[in-house]
Amino acid sequence: MMERTVQVHTGDDFSCMNEPTIDKLFYLGITYQSAPLAIREHLQTQPDVWYEIARQDRDSNLTNLLVLATCERFELYILSSRRPSTQWQADMAHVFGLSPLRMEKYVRSLEGEHAARHLFRVAAGLESRIVGEPHILCQLRQAFDKAKEAHKVGATLSALCRAAIHTGKRVRKETDINRHLKSIVSLTIQDMKRSLHGLQHKRVAIVGTGTLATGLALALKGCSNRIDIVSDSMSRARTLANRIDGRVLSRISFLSQLSDFDAVIMCTTCSTYVLHHDMVARDRSGGLSIWDLSAPRSVEPSVGSLESVRLMSLDDLIQGLPDCTEGLETCESIVEQELSRLLTWSIHRRVAPSISRLINIVRTQASRHGWVVDSRRLHDQIIRLKQEAAA
Repeated sequence: MMERTVQVHTGDDFSCMNEPTIDKLFYLGITYQSAPLAIREHLQTQPDVWYEIARQDRDSNLTNLLVLATCERFELYILSSRRPSTQWQADMAHVFGLSPLRMEKYVRSLEGEHAARHLFRVAAGLESRIVGEPHILCQLRQAFDKAKEAHKVGATLSALCRAAIHTGKRVRKETDINRHLKSIVSLTIQDMKRSLHGLQHKRVAIVGTGTLATGLALALKGCSNRIDIVSDSMSRARTLANRIDGRVLSRISFLSQLSDFDAVIMCTTCSTYVLHHDMVARDRSGGLSIWDLSAPRSVEPSVGSLESVRLMSLDDLIQGLPDCTEGLETCESIVEQELSRLLTWSIHRRVAPSISRLINIVRTQASRHGWVVDSRRLHDQIIRLKQEAAA
């Protein structure tokens, strides 16, 4: 008896899964490259605000959203939303209190693999003003965790974030991008030593207890005569002060003793100014240097016009920093390698249901009629499905 092989017509319809793929990704962002500090300081808001917007808009069918907010950037990575990018821009303008025209001037949008590549470059530190700086990788991890807590991470966004984090780790491990790395901490200390002619016999106040404030406090330990940690959270301030043999001040005490300080470093997350023009000008007999590293700024800009005061913003500190080009070609190569892997994964995931359905049809027909499966033909059809998905 002649054996009969199972054949499936190439025109058969094999629908793909509903999970969005990378080609459905789009990005909206405002960074130091597209907007000045005066605009960026409006952008600091809690990610919860955006996850709540996504929850309230039931028509958007949005299940994948990543919010990456730092002092240098505000970025949204969105997968498969029915809301057009113009609506997201309008929401950004409303939340940040900017006119739609101003928002349109500074916002940048990307789609598909271009948006994915941008996230990989961000994780690698290639989009940072201080190229290769390590903090952005930690900030991306925190943003990813926040998105998971908000239940806004599906399989594709999860794969995207994990691949981006892996890319950032590879770049820092396999290249020399960090060899001559200058951080915000090292730049601040360097500028302090230069402007104050050394740090010995100087009284310094660090306002804040976060990661940046902690790094600065540890770097200054033993360098100055006295370091005061200023915070509304006395327990956090006391913990940090104990690590550096410093002292703790409440904000009220700090403001009343402002004239006693030689240097003040602001590392707050306040939405309003902490130091005002009149406040600093009052009883100002000696010189005062202020480094406002907060985002948004916590020192009224006009303070810098006072004759006895030197005010440095984050942008001032970084301005003129030479570009780091050493090893960038290898970094870019790693980014493209990892992006290619992600895109291949996305294609295979998109076509997987079609392959599964094809195999089930072949097996069912073979079992029902006692036919022999033509494995070569089946393999060719699977390859064809993958090629069609990639096209």
